[in-house]
Amino acid sequence: MVRSDKAGFVDFNLHKKGLKRVLGELETAVIERIWGRESVAVRDIFNELQQERDIAYTTVMTTMDRLWKKGLLSRVRDKNAYLYSPVYSKKRLIQNCINQVLDSILPDITEPSLAHFVSNLEKINPALLSELKKLLSEKGKGDVRH
Repeated sequence: MVRSDKAGFVDFNLHKKGLKRVLGELETAVIERIWGRESVAVRDIFNELQQERDIAYTTVMTTMDRLWKKGLLSRVRDKNAYLYSPVYSKKRLIQNCINQVLDSILPDITEPSLAHFVSNLEKINPALLSELKKLLSEKGKGDVRH
C-alpha cells in the first residue's frame, strides 16, 4: 500500500489535549507505546495496556489495524502475526496534524482572526512570534524557507 506524506485524519476535537485531538484515547495510548521501537507485535502492546486497563486482545489488534489504515503505522507479516512500526516520529506526526488543520482553515482566515492569532502567540510563545516576524521579513525579501 502506498502512503503519502500526510496521515489521514477525519476528526479534530478542540476539547481534548495533544494527539487525542485527532486520535482516540486508545489510538494515542497505542502509538505512544510504539514510538521508539523498531517493530512490535499486537501481543506486546496488549500486554502493556492490560496492566493499566481491562482490555481485550482483539480491541488492541483492531486499534493497531486502524492506525495502519490511517497511514500512521507500517506492518510486515512475521509468521502468524504482523509486526508494526511507526511511520512518523511523534514530532513529525504533530507537525502533519498542525499542517492539515492550518491548510483547512487558511481559506477562511480574516484579519480579526489573524490579529487574535498574533496576540495569543505573543502571550503563549514570544520566541515563536519573533520567528514568525523573521519569516515574514525573509518572505518580504523573497527568501523564505520551508
